[in-house]
Amino acid sequence: MYVLDERMANLIISKTTVFSDRLVLEILWNTGIKLKELNKIKPNDIGKYYIIIPSISPLHSNGEDSINNSRKININSSLYNYLMLHINRNDIDNNQYVFNISSQRLIYIIRTSCKRAYLDWNIIKQISAISFRYGYAKARFLEGKPISEVQYLLGHKNYHTTRRLYRCVMDNGMADK
Repeated sequence: MYVLDERMANLIISKTTVFSDRLVLEILWNTGIKLKELNKIKPNDIGKYYIIIPSISPLHSNGEDSINNSRKININSSLYNYLMLHINRNDIDNNQYVFNISSQRLIYIIRTSCKRAYLDWNIIKQISAISFRYGYAKARFLEGKPISEVQYLLGHKNYHTTRRLYRCVMDNGMADK
């Protein structure tokens, strides 16, 4: 598992040519959310300086996701403007989800962008959506954010999960799955 740093994340994002694909990577890098959470965002969840991220809990016995507590993640005005442009271009109303990206599509977007950045295949095959999430967490740790704040930002229910992630990404830039 490869944990992205800001330089590498920006390089990959800059090589993404399709507007909506680039927006997806920008959101993953700037919020640290999971793909499943990204696909649950509706236009009403987006404010000028934040996105309300629905917290997804494990499947119930009936096979449905349940949404528990949501969390508020700050975004910059540029990301907000791109989100609004995406919503308007695609005529997305308030009852629709802003994105519907499969994990296979996201892998394709990431790998294609990495190839355009001329990254070594040994690195490309280690980069995934979780690389953006862990890179986001590492950047927050490097900013001096306390583990409890990063726990909130990532939506971890258990403090020890975030503490274990801290040790993994700060020790060697690699994370154990």
